[in-house]
Amino acid sequence: MTTHDAKASEVKGVFTLILYSNNMGKAAFFYKEDGRYTIEPYTPNFNLKIMKGISDSEAIQKAEDFVKGDGSFSHSQFSKIVDDNDQVVGFELRPLYYPLSYGVSDILDISYKTKGNKVIAYISLVSSVKDMLF
Repeated sequence: MTTHDAKASEVKGVFTLILYSNNMGKAAFFYKEDGRYTIEPYTPNFNLKIMKGISDSEAIQKAEDFVKGDGSFSHSQFSKIVDDNDQVVGFELRPLYYPLSYGVSDILDISYKTKGNKVIAYISLVSSVKDMLF
């Protein structure tokens, strides 16, 4: 699994939207409800808010509104998640911050692994931000 830059025009259909948040990071994931894969962040359920039956435009808007709620927020990065056959599995939206806040603009390290028809999203802080905070 890998990610590539995406455009909102690539998002078509009805989606499940997953809003991930913990003490230090936020991200939004969404996947087509009639698609081959589901996306499951590897995190306790209390870090997630899951909404089903969301239209394409609503999924993008809700994800944008969710990730930009921080004073250090600069802009967001929108990516498509693709499998080994270059088929779109879903989408990811993450906040990017002003580098003065954390030393880097992208504070999240997100990787994906396939387990059957599930795509597991592993989310952590990048090591330089972990070192700075802890």
